[in-house]
Amino acid sequence: METLNQLEANAVKNDEYGNININGGNFVSENPNYAALQNWANANIAGGYFQGAGQAISVEVYNGQTNNTTISGGTFDMPTAIYLNNGYNAKYETGTINLDVNGGEFMGIITESQ
Repeated sequence: METLNQLEANAVKNDEYGNININGGNFVSENPNYAALQNWANANIAGGYFQGAGQAISVEVYNGQTNNTTISGGTFDMPTAIYLNNGYNAKYETGTINLDVNGGEFMGIITESQ
């Protein structure tokens, strides 16, 4: 099985207006400030192993955009399993996050930016 290992950033980033489908693989981000998968648009996750020091999946949106993230499988073995960030920071308008979790194994917390 392939492994994407990143020491200083996100292992995988799906940027604005992108689409990503993940059915397997190992995704590792060793920096606690980054995610194994950072999603800014549309992601379908049916499998895979997400591990490291920070966030397994970072679900983010801003400026009126929409983020659709569906998780039906996979293992999320990080201190923060899912991190939700709507608005990026105080300078940006919020958007819409549609998160559908109907499967997977989560070993960390699910949290939201303040």
